[in-house]
Amino acid sequence: MREFQPIIRQIESIKITSANTMDAGAIGEILSQAVDLADWHPRVHSRAEEIHYCSRMIELGWIRVARKNGQAVGFIARDHQDIVALYINSNVQRRGIAMRLLKDAKNTETRLTAWCYDKNIAAQKLYIHQQFREVCRTDGLKNDVGLPDIKYVWTYKN
Repeated sequence: MREFQPIIRQIESIKITSANTMDAGAIGEILSQAVDLADWHPRVHSRAEEIHYCSRMIELGWIRVARKNGQAVGFIARDHQDIVALYINSNVQRRGIAMRLLKDAKNTETRLTAWCYDKNIAAQKLYIHQQFREVCRTDGLKNDVGLPDIKYVWTYKN
């Protein structure tokens, strides 16, 4: 049990808050980092465009941020029940932060939808682990990156 204590403390030290306009740069950097590190993901938007995109989502009130020591380390963007983005800084991945962001979203909705690219195996595992079920796959012709993707749905169960 002792070996899990540092991980539990790390997860507990994460605070989930609403994003503010000053977060756009940090959130945009997390998004850009994910694109840069995924060798299968083509860069179709500049870093400036990604920051602008994040700024727009903040203005719409869509983003909740995971913070460690006040710094953004991950975020989830939702248009009501639709998860538009979920990204975690690569330096703190696989430490329960994405699960905390999903739990935060589940606390306000009875149904959530999420898309991920079929090459993003880590995202697929996360959604399945979090009780999302696959409902369809596409060839990617309708998304801005052109990659095949998968739609997942989670529904609250009493």
